[in-house]
Amino acid sequence: MAVASLMFGLFALGAACIGFFPGLNLVNLCATLPLSFLGVVVSIVALAQPPERNGRAAAGAGLALSLLAMLVAGVRIVISLLVGGGVL
Repeated sequence: MAVASLMFGLFALGAACIGFFPGLNLVNLCATLPLSFLGVVVSIVALAQPPERNGRAAAGAGLALSLLAMLVAGVRIVISLLVGGGVL
């Protein structure tokens, strides 16, 4: 579960980086935000498991990466809306 949260966080952050290219901001809506939301949920479930289970560090890293990806995608969407370019 912890490794899955880390992978969701890495994929979400990678999708957020792709979403910075002009014309690819739709990636933030279709890939980054859902992946980061899933990463946050899976990370919280992994952290809520008993401490005997290994992978708390991976779950914490996955949570941090997912929240960072969510923040980056949100800022990128707000900037594109303020500039007037729309979501695309």
